[in-house]
Amino acid sequence: MSRASAWLRSLPALFDRGVKLLSERAAGGDAAARARLDDVMGARGCALFRMQAEPDLWLAVEEGRMTMHEGRPGLLPVRLAVAVSAADLDALVDWLTPHATSDAADERAAVRATALASATFERLIGTAPVLGELRVVDTPDERDVCVRFALGADEPPTRPPFTASIAYDDLVAMRDGRLDVGQAVLSQRIRLAGDYSRALQLAMQIMALRPRAGRR
Repeated sequence: MSRASAWLRSLPALFDRGVKLLSERAAGGDAAARARLDDVMGARGCALFRMQAEPDLWLAVEEGRMTMHEGRPGLLPVRLAVAVSAADLDALVDWLTPHATSDAADERAAVRATALASATFERLIGTAPVLGELRVVDTPDERDVCVRFALGADEPPTRPPFTASIAYDDLVAMRDGRLDVGQAVLSQRIRLAGDYSRALQLAMQIMALRPRAGRR
């Protein structure tokens, strides 16, 4: 089993811990935690991860619970479909999930994992899927990392209609909260090529929601 596959299999436990933390904070009167918890609890769907030379893996979310499956989980709608090599997913995991150094860091990672489920995001995707390729450039390994993805479609695209490229340093800045998607798009630190009109529309919708969304 690759490190990427092991990481995917670890997500349900991390996600469930994040939901528990949000519930505790919401019960203590934290309005931002309550808003995020409600968003997570309203999410319903699954995600497909397809890695070369490995079995497909599926993550399902329903009623605030995440589960792992080796086949499509029932009739849940597919919210995300990803095709990526195990080596490229290994690299992304290393870059985006640095090792926790304290209990507080562990808690932040768990709460951050709950962002994988969002009823609001599901509504924004609606019936107009977004298909593309994410390419991370200028990486420490001196090679591009590529992920083909579909939001709101059952299969990742074989020929993505657009590419979104981001430099490694900017990806780390987004991980650390020093850069958000809207800033990256407007400043062209995320570079778009091809037919990206639907992706840009979705990005603008997300940006419009941010002032009202609690961050933690």
